[in-house]
Amino acid sequence: MRYSIRKQTRQDFDARVRRLDPHYARTGQSSGAAKSRNRSPLVWSVFGFVWIYVTASVARNQAFLRDSLAQGNLSSDAQYAVMAGLGAMLAISAVMVLWHLSRVLVRRRERRGASTPILCGGALALALCYTPPSVLENGLQMLDPNTSKLLRTAQNTVSDGMGIDLGSVSFTSLN
Repeated sequence: MRYSIRKQTRQDFDARVRRLDPHYARTGQSSGAAKSRNRSPLVWSVFGFVWIYVTASVARNQAFLRDSLAQGNLSSDAQYAVMAGLGAMLAISAVMVLWHLSRVLVRRRERRGASTPILCGGALALALCYTPPSVLENGLQMLDPNTSKLLRTAQNTVSDGMGIDLGSVSFTSLN
């Protein structure tokens, strides 16, 4: 058998493209190219940080929350409902973290959505939440004196200027 070799024309090329990828032939865009739906990873990172920080704070301070609710004017049924709601929030958060973790581990990069930035923000929140104060103090001591003084002054200004002692905040309700 002999094959004749001839130069491919534009019509031959277009026919081959229509045969191999009809969607591309019609629209000019490949149908197989999956695009990441996550257009704002910074927003999702901040969301993950706030979500996990609040969840970790509630998980760590349950006794304080219970005592704070007991000091207020809520009935025991309302206190029970608030603590049950916080417990449900912790359970739902655990399930959602596992769901996002499974999306990151199982799916391809293009199909993960916002799971990766949410988990990165959450990891940063957990690192901040569980970092001992001595480590933060040592980090401040490692900075040069001007930067360390600036950060301490800013912290004192915020604490004194607001006139609110965040350590003495308690939950109350109006009857």
